[in-house]
Amino acid sequence: MMQRLADVIKMLKAMKKIRNNPAAMHYFSQLKNLGQAMEKLYLVDSCRACSNAVVPVQRTARELEQVASTLDFGTELKAKLPGRPLFHHVFKISVSGCPNSCSQPQIKDFGLQGRARVVESPGACTWCAACVDACPDGAVDLSKEGPVLDEEKCLLCGRCARACPSEALVVKERGYTVLLGGKLGRHPRLARRFLTLAGEAECCQALDAVMEFYLRHGDGEQRLGSLLEEHWRDFQELWAEVSK
Repeated sequence: MMQRLADVIKMLKAMKKIRNNPAAMHYFSQLKNLGQAMEKLYLVDSCRACSNAVVPVQRTARELEQVASTLDFGTELKAKLPGRPLFHHVFKISVSGCPNSCSQPQIKDFGLQGRARVVESPGACTWCAACVDACPDGAVDLSKEGPVLDEEKCLLCGRCARACPSEALVVKERGYTVLLGGKLGRHPRLARRFLTLAGEAECCQALDAVMEFYLRHGDGEQRLGSLLEEHWRDFQELWAEVSK
């Protein structure tokens, strides 16, 4: 009896650790959606609610889900495959709320990273240095006039503005970096950057264009990254046409 009680306590402690670990929670959410993904042949994944998010992650994920669903992507892709679908055939879509990228958009077919462009309002600065302490990348410095942002180092995470008590730093613009063609496997590659500070509507338009291009030019076996490597100019021409 005491051993069973000890096992239960051990399990509860493990569950608590999982709940407090974003990466572990993300992994289990992926497992939960796996069955649906094998049917639809696409998977929309996102970060959980997080204080670091600078964009509406869950809403954007729902909008992307609607785009993929409207295309009837799974039905068309299954028609291209010679046999039953496997997990590597699933088109992977990921939305992250900030540059921390907990949902790993860099290794997905279509990935979004939330970004927040911050601007200085030096007249309001109290020189408390909260912004300097908040930036993990050393992109903020204090001058006699107030905060100065190093654009080379800044990842547009918005932490400095969130930490500033006097609004000497404020978020001017929010959006997503759009990443295309990431993957793991035998020949891994990080996704290439396609759009910067794109709005939600533009992200949905980009996903629609990418999935249409994949269905039109791909054979189902080839991953998007390899396809874009061969036909990048063709995709750019398509995007120039649809994004007018």
